[in-house]
Amino acid sequence: MFCQKCGKESADGAAFCDSCGASLTQKSTTTAADIQLKENEIRLLQEKFDNESSHLGPLVIAVVGVICCITIVGLIIGIPLIIVAWWWDNTKSAAATETEIKLNAAKAEVAKMK
Repeated sequence: MFCQKCGKESADGAAFCDSCGASLTQKSTTTAADIQLKENEIRLLQEKFDNESSHLGPLVIAVVGVICCITIVGLIIGIPLIIVAWWWDNTKSAAATETEIKLNAAKAEVAKMK
């Protein structure tokens, strides 16, 4: 039998893990409330991820850049703005990436609970 906490093998029928002392007889019971809490966490993480990976900022900068490019003098400002908008839109922030990882982990955990 293997410990669910540390993964070490203990004798069959043992009440506690020889390595970490965790109870080996206690069964994990998942309730509907546990699943609901995890689904709420997923919903909140999804909203956070959507906000962090929004395309609104790059879109505004690109529009300003295009407007600046209409005039010859504006090319000096417009082209760099368009480049910044493209770069920003194609680069996820570290926060969005971290949130996406947490979101995927929470979804996997709910799938195991069901």
